[in-house]
Amino acid sequence: MKALLTGFEPFGGYGTNPTQMLAEHFNGMNFRSISVVGRVIELKYGTIRHQIRELVDAVQPDCIVMTGQSARNAITPERIAINYAESSTPYNCGTKVDGEILDPEGEDGLFSTLPLKEIVHELRNQGIPSYVSLSAGTFGCNQIFYECQRYLKLKNINIPSGFIHVPLLPEQAKNGKFASMHFDLMIRAFEIVFKILDNVCQSTEMRHG
Repeated sequence: MKALLTGFEPFGGYGTNPTQMLAEHFNGMNFRSISVVGRVIELKYGTIRHQIRELVDAVQPDCIVMTGQSARNAITPERIAINYAESSTPYNCGTKVDGEILDPEGEDGLFSTLPLKEIVHELRNQGIPSYVSLSAGTFGCNQIFYECQRYLKLKNINIPSGFIHVPLLPEQAKNGKFASMHFDLMIRAFEIVFKILDNVCQSTEMRHG
């Protein structure tokens, strides 16, 4: 079975992005029955839909974990993606979005199908700060989350899929205004996530096998 893990390229003046590092770190790694395919997404407003759809078609994953960075103090799995984009921060293509519907034919909101509470519970048990977030924002993170869930629904693909925000790296938060987390702790967090998803996917396989 395959798990698709996506991260974003650096943006907003940062020279790095922890989610790009996560995608590259876990690419090709195995967790019992799961093999991780890590891919980096270009932060371009007009191509995010095409990028995630092409990945879903090419990889044919059994579960999907999309990631993005946020100035938060914890690992935060997202509950819902909304059909809306707005941000004063430009995408890497230079586009600024001042309130647009992502898909005129799409639902207002689409939920994660990851085991959010189990992920948060296990991360906390391991001493890693985590909580379920009710807003993925209105920038690239929410956009890829919505586009992925929308595509899975259109294709009638029922797999665990969702988005998780990670904090900034310490080198991104030197001004002291934002929380940060060391990359080693992020690695530990996603090792836990993939072990949970391995159990979920194996249970699904047994039910359908």
